[in-house]
Amino acid sequence: MELYAHWIYGLHPSDEMILGYISPGNMFFSELDGKIASAVAVVPRQEKEYHDVPWKMNPADDAARTMRAVIEMSRESGKKAVHLDALKCNTPARRLYESLGFSPAAERNWHTENAGQTDFVLYELEV
Repeated sequence: MELYAHWIYGLHPSDEMILGYISPGNMFFSELDGKIASAVAVVPRQEKEYHDVPWKMNPADDAARTMRAVIEMSRESGKKAVHLDALKCNTPARRLYESLGFSPAAERNWHTENAGQTDFVLYELEV
């Protein structure tokens, strides 16, 4: 029985993959004697390979529940609308927002420190 993954650094994990976890604050690590001893990425999404697993909890439901709570708090506090943006390439988030009644209001290409020039879709929901 093998105890360790035989990953080839640069292929998996690639620098791009690691930076994709670090930039939004999703990478955590521990140190031992000044060196990284372990690392873990905690991500707010599931890749398609995980969709057919019979999970007890459905993360998509958690995201929808969170967004519904934001919408309800906005209503209760007398807000007129909820505005948000999503990376244009973030199809799961965009589907979620649209399923909750958000409408695309505009698209923008903005520069972000962690991703450079990036396309965004801006959404609005009247509450």
